[in-house]
Amino acid sequence: VTIRDEQELQQALDGGIPPKNILAFTGTREANPTLYEKLHELGILTIFGTLGGHDEKAEKMSRKQSAAMYRQFVRSGVDIVATDRPIEAAKAIRKLTPR
Repeated sequence: VTIRDEQELQQALDGGIPPKNILAFTGTREANPTLYEKLHELGILTIFGTLGGHDEKAEKMSRKQSAAMYRQFVRSGVDIVATDRPIEAAKAIRKLTPR
């Protein structure tokens, strides 16, 4: 379910979908970290798309800067990264300790 803000979260909940059955796509623009907190409180995992813009930016950065960007997305609450750069993102994220 696309859930990019609290209004869309409420619409999904009002629609009767049990939170345990929701996997939230939070879009390709960074969401407010409080949205991730609320989703996680409900037991909802999140997917964030770095496709296009973020991945294009990462290609122009140093490896260190690019890795830091992907790690920051995860630290802010992203559970799954949808990316055109899966190997680079995985290498960066793998270095994080599990939440």
